Amino acid sequence: MLSPRFEDLLDELLLAAASYHRIPRGPDSVVQLAHARWYLEAVRAEIAEERELLTRV
Repeated sequence: MLSPRFEDLLDELLLAAASYHRIPRGPDSVVQLAHARWYLEAVRAEIAEERELLTRV
């Protein structure tokens, strides 16, 4: 069974990934891409931690 936190993080991960992929690739969007990528990786790390907690139970 998934925890409510895991489900929330999964939703956040899907939104972050979609947002990252919608940003046009080009020199003018490098900073925006970097920020979006950082956020995507942060959410991935959070969901990995939550998954680890769930597997211990």
